[in-house]
Amino acid sequence: MKRLLFSLIFIAFASGALYAQDATQAFRLSFMNVNGTARSAALGNAVGALGGDFASLSINPAGSAIYRSTELSFTPSLGYHNADATYEGNLQNDTKYMLNLSEFGLVSSIPINNNDNGLVGLNFGIGYNRLADFNGNYSVGTGNNDATNSLLDNFTYYANKIGTPSNFDAYNEGLAYRTGLIYQNQGESTFHNDLQYDGYHQTLNKTINTSGGIDEYVFNLGANINHRVYFGATIGVQSVYYKESFMHSEVTDQTKVQYLNAFDYAGYNKTTGSGINIKLGVIFRPVDNLRLGVAFHSPTFYDLHDTYDRSMHSNITDANGVTTDYNAIPDNIGEYDYKIQTPLKVILSGCYLFGKSGLISADYEYLDYSTMKLRDGGDGYNFSDENNDISNLYRSTQNIHIGGEYRPLDYVSLRAGIEFIGNPYNSTAYNTTQPNKDFSYTNYSCGIGFRQSSYSLDVTYKLTDSKYYDSLYGSVPNYTSPAAKYKVNNSQILLTLGFKL
Repeated sequence: MKRLLFSLIFIAFASGALYAQDATQAFRLSFMNVNGTARSAALGNAVGALGGDFASLSINPAGSAIYRSTELSFTPSLGYHNADATYEGNLQNDTKYMLNLSEFGLVSSIPINNNDNGLVGLNFGIGYNRLADFNGNYSVGTGNNDATNSLLDNFTYYANKIGTPSNFDAYNEGLAYRTGLIYQNQGESTFHNDLQYDGYHQTLNKTINTSGGIDEYVFNLGANINHRVYFGATIGVQSVYYKESFMHSEVTDQTKVQYLNAFDYAGYNKTTGSGINIKLGVIFRPVDNLRLGVAFHSPTFYDLHDTYDRSMHSNITDANGVTTDYNAIPDNIGEYDYKIQTPLKVILSGCYLFGKSGLISADYEYLDYSTMKLRDGGDGYNFSDENNDISNLYRSTQNIHIGGEYRPLDYVSLRAGIEFIGNPYNSTAYNTTQPNKDFSYTNYSCGIGFRQSSYSLDVTYKLTDSKYYDSLYGSVPNYTSPAAKYKVNNSQILLTLGFKL
């Protein structure tokens, strides 16, 4: 079922190469970019010590204990995904619009003691926050007949490694063999492809569409002690849906490539499943204007189910000048069950309130991506190679969230925030420099809020600016696929309506 990918130094977000049960998938389900409420997003999600916001139940569970009344909130969001991809000097762009529900939650406040001593109140929270959004369109490829490599190099390598066509992977080199793209010359045991013989000279393009996300359904309990110490615990149940569809096309310069005219390779990977984790947190208020927080997130333990399919089409002119179209699909849609364990996370937070005129808040997060694990393959596979890849590719990192709020009027709040997401990649892996040593990911946000005694309205604009590298289909010995450079900007408008009940 599994085979080592030589392209691991290029792993990022949008590969569409083989299957999904690899280091890329573990990282995808471990890398969170909380959307939550408009207020939390505007403050750069620096609400770990601030609390009193439904997004805080997925950050520091003690935030629920700050509530003094029962509140209901929900947050629709509109997003715009813009991706530039540069491959072998050629720049391509693609975009996508998204409409989501980023948060929906209820926190119920139950007073216990009216004299503000001991246990003052218990709060219960239920709802969900969106922790990751996978929606995007990507287009990447070469200029006219400028390719210096081919997906067929990958298929040819594995065909020669396996040796026997009956043992070929039905979703990859098996399709290339059935459509005449890789072949053996008479009397030879080695497999070849026309582009290796003729020096490439083709135009290469790939389009990728991704959709889905991770939603966390939270079940929270918070306790208020003396209005000084706040405790909280959240059970997080995560729902995963990820689908990646792709089309890889290569069209040759027929004046330089003798037989092969063009081929297309298309397919999808789809992941569904669920996970569970536990979050514990405390907020301490040593003086009226200062709040300090600490939270611990256990690993999330995912049970996942993958489905995938492929198709291949080729157009080849033989030595007699006869042109033929060949088409092939696997006999069955592929399926696979497995588990993933994400890293644990520790969050330290601080918030200072300037009376009723404003606040400044900051969160520090620590997590170690090298501790991610794939486990329990449905066919008994133990993922030892993939887990070794994870420990070589990834490292520990820190994330910083900073936000501020100013109230020019009692009922109006102006907000801004920034999130610095640390680089999760080692600079080298297997003694080779990783292009993703230059990975970057930053969120910028600003917003405005209006609050009355019984309701609130918050609006936020959030911009995510990221840069990373990825391989179109992986490299194999002697045939290197250059990495594509992706610069992605996600713009998002969030609107939260809140009601005191």
